[in-house]
Amino acid sequence: MGRLGISYEEVAKVADELQRKGIKPTVDGVRARLGTGSKSTIVPYLRQWRFVQSNEMQEGEPFSATQLLALVRNLYARLRTIEETKSNDEKKQIFELSQRLEKEENLRQQLEKEILVLKTQLLLSEKEKTYLLTEKVNLKKELKALSNVLI
Repeated sequence: MGRLGISYEEVAKVADELQRKGIKPTVDGVRARLGTGSKSTIVPYLRQWRFVQSNEMQEGEPFSATQLLALVRNLYARLRTIEETKSNDEKKQIFELSQRLEKEENLRQQLEKEILVLKTQLLLSEKEKTYLLTEKVNLKKELKALSNVLI
């Protein structure tokens, strides 16, 4: 099963580190630091981080309607990204399993053909053995008959 994906906390931590170092946090910069994550996953998290940075609120201070709407939109985008990632992972797993099943089925059919060839060869060998045994008996009889004639 694939990686579950990156979290907002991971993106926020890297963005904070970059900002402390005087580097503007960008999608590519965050992705390079994390070493993983798609741009479509990092973008909403980075937007959320920027929103939080620009709207640092004092504890207990109420959210404005605009702030609340922005938070809900970011949360929705995050949930949608998580679901899309899960769906894509599941589709990828199903595709990989169907490919594996197809390969296994091809191998099974090939092995069945080989078994049929081997059974045919065995049957021919058994018939040849029976023929040779019969010939051996016949040749012994002829040898005995010739031996009796010569004596």
